[in-house]
Amino acid sequence: MQKFIVTVHMISGNTYQKTVESDGQKKAISDALVPTGEGTFLFDDDKGRSVRLYKRNIESVESVEA
Repeated sequence: MQKFIVTVHMISGNTYQKTVESDGQKKAISDALVPTGEGTFLFDDDKGRSVRLYKRNIESVESVEA
């Protein structure tokens, strides 16, 4: 298992980050963004916030090794 930092960039300019332990970069993204249905994802960031993100408002998602 490796540690990855998953960063979500929103159209509004906000960014959210979460550190995830996973087997790979793509898996880290799917572990961080939990689908809740109706085009939304639940994202618990490193600051302790639980944020509901709408797919249409996400500009990009990236993961890098921590």
